[in-house]
Amino acid sequence: MERGMSQEQLGFRSNLDRTYISLLELGKRQPSLPTMIALAGALAIALPHLTALLEEQMGQGEASPQISASGMR
Repeated sequence: MERGMSQEQLGFRSNLDRTYISLLELGKRQPSLPTMIALAGALAIALPHLTALLEEQMGQGEASPQISASGMR
């Protein structure tokens, strides 16, 4: 899922620091439920849809699903 959004834009829209967004993308941090809600809102998708995308990535063998500024990676 592509949103064409920079880390800075996603951070601004979700009220999260850009460096935290980067750590999420790199798989170095795991988001809490409130963070997931903020990210889903910033990406303009429903939280269940975001979690379904994460589950789909996990099913494809990724040990640590990653959220990127452009959506799911």
